Parts: sequence; C-alpha cells; structure tokens
Amino acid sequence: MKASIQIITICVSALLLAACSHNSNKEDNAKSVAASRYTLENAIQISISDPEQALMIVDSAEMLGNASAFYAELTRAKVYYHGESLSSEAQSICQKLLEKKDLSLEQQADVLSLLVAIANGRQDDEMLLKYSTQYLEICRLSGDNIEMFVTQANIGEVLIRLGRTEEGFEKIDDAINQLYRVHKFSEMDACIRCLKRKIRSLEWMGRMEEIIPVAQSILEMLQDFADNPSVYNDLSPRMPDEEMIPVYIDYYTGQAYGFLAYSYATLPDSQAQARHYCQLYEQTDYGNSFDGRKLISSTWCKLGYYPKMLTFYDELEAKWGDDTMHHDYAILLYNRAIAAQHYGHLEQCIDYLNRYASLNNELNKSERTAAAQEYAARFREQEHLMALEQEKHLSHRNAIIAGAMTIIAVLVAFFAMYLNIQARSIRRKNAALKKEITDRIAFEKKYLTAEGHLAGDTGKPTVQKELTPAELAALSDKELFNYLRHYIVDNKLFTDSRIDRQYLMDHLHLSKDRLGAAFAQGSEYNSLTAFLNEVRLIYSTQLLTNQPEMSVADVATACGFTSNSLYTRNFKKRYALTPSEFRKKQK
Repeated sequence: MKASIQIITICVSALLLAACSHNSNKEDNAKSVAASRYTLENAIQISISDPEQALMIVDSAEMLGNASAFYAELTRAKVYYHGESLSSEAQSICQKLLEKKDLSLEQQADVLSLLVAIANGRQDDEMLLKYSTQYLEICRLSGDNIEMFVTQANIGEVLIRLGRTEEGFEKIDDAINQLYRVHKFSEMDACIRCLKRKIRSLEWMGRMEEIIPVAQSILEMLQDFADNPSVYNDLSPRMPDEEMIPVYIDYYTGQAYGFLAYSYATLPDSQAQARHYCQLYEQTDYGNSFDGRKLISSTWCKLGYYPKMLTFYDELEAKWGDDTMHHDYAILLYNRAIAAQHYGHLEQCIDYLNRYASLNNELNKSERTAAAQEYAARFREQEHLMALEQEKHLSHRNAIIAGAMTIIAVLVAFFAMYLNIQARSIRRKNAALKKEITDRIAFEKKYLTAEGHLAGDTGKPTVQKELTPAELAALSDKELFNYLRHYIVDNKLFTDSRIDRQYLMDHLHLSKDRLGAAFAQGSEYNSLTAFLNEVRLIYSTQLLTNQPEMSVADVATACGFTSNSLYTRNFKKRYALTPSEFRKKQK
C-alpha cells in the first residue's frame, strides 16, 4: 500500500514539474519574441512607411528595457525626421536632449548629427552653421578626425552660400588637403565627400571651369582604389565588402562623369568633351539608374539631346503625378521650354516659361508657410493617434491610480506642512524676484530706447532718411544692421507677424546673402528672427505694464507673434515668468 502511494506521489510531482517547466518555457519564448520585435532598429526600419507603428515600437522597447531613455527619445526624433513633415518636432526633441548635463561625447555627437541632417533637409543655412560648428567641436574632442574634416567641409559650403566665400573655400580645401592621397578607405571616402561639397559650391558660384580638376581628382582616387583595394582596407564600417567595391566605384565614378559632362556643357567650345563624358556616364550602372538619369537630364538639355530628355521627363512626371510643388519640377519646366523653343513651338515655350516663373514665385513665397502648416497637421494627427492608444491602457491604470491616491493623500499632508514652513522664504524670494525683473526691464527700456530699438513711450517714430539701393550697398554690415534696425522698429514692422527676410529683400532690394551678413556679422544677433523676437518681447513688457486692459493673447498679436503659446514660451524663456505672472508682479 505504501509503495503504491509513493509511486502515485512521484507521478503527480513529475507532472507538476513538467507543467511548470512548460509554462516557464512559454514565458521565456514570449519574452524572447518581444525582445527581438521591439527594438530601436526595427522602429527605424519602418519609420518611413509606418511612423505611428514605429513610435509604438520605441515605447515598447523602452518599457521592456531594450533601450535606454536617451536612445529611445533620440529614436523618436529620428522617426519624426524620417517622416519629413515633422522635422520641427524632431528638432525640439534634440534640443531638449542637448540640455541634459550628463551626456557623453558619443551621445552629443548622435544628437548633433541628427540636427545637422534636419538643417540640411530644410536648407536652413543659419541652423546648419550653428549645429555643424558644435558637431565639429565634439568630433575634435572625441578624436574622430574623419568626421571632423567632413563636417569642416560642410561648414565651408554653408559659409560660401552665406557670402563668406574665401573663408568657406579655405575650410573645404584644408579638409581636402588633410585627407587627399592617404591610402586608407576612411580618408579616401571622406575626401570624395569633401570634393563633392567643393563641386557643389563651385557650381553655386557659377565657376564651372574649376569643377573639372576637382572631378578628375575623384576619378584618380577611385582608379587607385580599384587597382589596390587591399591597400585601402582599413576595416572601417564604411568599407564595402569585396562584392560591393565595384558598386561603390561605379556610383562615385558615374557622379564624377556627370559633373564633368555638365561643366563642359556650360563652357564655350567644349561640347565634344561634354558628349564624351556623357557617354562615359551612361556606361555606368549609376548613369542608367532613375536618379542617374535625373542628374544628367540638364546636361542632355545643354547638349541638345532633347528626345532623350523629353522621354525621361514624361517618365518623371508620371512618377510625380500631382506632386509638382518643388524645385526639381521647376527645372523640368525650364528645360522643356528650351526644347520647345528648339523645335519652334513658341507658344508651348512661352507656356512652359510662364509656368516656370509662376512655380518659382510660389515656391519662394509659400514654401516655408506650407511646410509649417503640414508639420502642424501631421503633429495633430500624431497626437490623436497617441491619445487613442493611451485610452486602451486606461483600464489598467485605474487600479494603480486608486492605490496611488492613498499614498498621495499622505504626501499631501506632509507637503502642506512643508509649504507652511517654506511660505515666508517663498514670499521673500518673490519680492526679490519682482524687484530684479522690474530693474531689468527698466534698464532694457532705457538702454534700448537710447539706442533706437524702440520708438519710446510716446509712440513717435524716429525720423530716418530712406537710402537708395546703391547707398545701401555701400554700407558696412554693421551700418546696414543699424539702418535695418531703425527701419523695422521705427515703422513698427515687427508688430506684423508676416514680416520676414523676403519682405526686406523685396522692399529694400537686398540680396539674401547681404541681409544675412548684416545680422550674422554686423550685430549680436545671429539672424533676423532672433532680432524680431527680442524686440517683440521687450515691446510686450510695455504693453503688459501700461495697458492692463489688454489680454495676454491680444498683447501677443499686437507684438507680432503668430500664436499666444509661442509668445508665452519665448517670454518665459527670456524672463523666467509667464506674461500673466509678469503682469501680476508689476502690480
């Protein structure tokens, strides 16, 4: 009898152990699947096709411990950036990450690298110069010389577009000289990227003949690499494997041929050379790709290869569909006009030119406004989707909240005691803060009125002689800034939220580079936007103090801010108080 009981006991125990083992294996398998699915790499891979799902994967990866809080937040910024229309949100996330004091050099480099990419995508030279300079310093501190030289060349290209031509080319040439003829793949690859930046800058300056030796240098380096791949192998991450080396060489060789073909096509008596390099270009795999044909299409136009160009443009327009609000489509219209003129279709030529002019005008005036509206719409949509996702978890949170309320009640009791103890200290601090702000605003009003920034309490503008375009051109950067300062402030142009760089360029007949230099080099402000923001904030303190009947929203509108939230955020950043708190402190 005892033996039977022991046998039954052993069997039951074995079954229980097997069941527990099975459940444990299921849990381990589930965790393994979650760990492999919810990763930051997977989020990046689907960020373009499905940004909402990508953000959910990032949240899950952080909750499962697959990613730290820093890299989860940085990946969210990358998802927004890959979504193109939310680059402003990506920029905001990166700027908040940079404010953290405990970031390593590698983390700072990752954030600044994304900010540089965002600025490149926006073609915002001022933003690009700012973050590229910071990124360059981080590369220097971390000893990443390769990326440091590439970033230096990038800064040089920006400086050239901003009118600092000599300084810009010096930076690019210095980077190239440090990398040229170093028989390592990392240096060669970086050198090619720097040479391409020089080519873009020379093309932007219209110095087409100087592009030829630069492009030939790229070909010489690639030929040496093709002949001696083992010599260049430095085991760097960008070094392609043996099978991909021909693809790498074909890609950059094709681009070099394209640069040479276009350069010769723009020079007199050089059509034969242009056709030669155009043939070489079309013999490369890159030259026959869609992007390659797009790159060479303007060269076809200059060489008179109109049938080939028009056939590709038909294909390009079919791919674009209704998506025609961009500069590539403007180039297409202009080249079509040239072809129509060649074939004697004058009415068609005039139609293309009119469409080209209209599109260029529309792009210049509304491109940034349209982008901002799209950013806002996408962001609101994203918020809505996130709100729906949060509702799914609401039932799980209710139980936690109920238990937390008890703890909060206890904490509130202790907090009330703490507030009672600290009340006198807070009142003393508030009084000191009010005096500090009052003294600061009084100083700013007195100083800025004396300098001519504001019209003064009387509202009477300062009389200033209007200068002709020729007289403006003769002014130094500092003199031009002083003139612009009076022009904007005395006429209270800053109260109009629509005032921007294009307005000043149109009304004062100034170039983009001339206007940018006046602020970047002739003043303590790095841009027109920074100057307008400061003047508007100071003017708002006068309205808040002298016109208590105005609401904060009305003050924001009267000062030229596009929204009350933007005004409040900038005001608090400057004065450490909201406008409402500031007004209360003045009573």
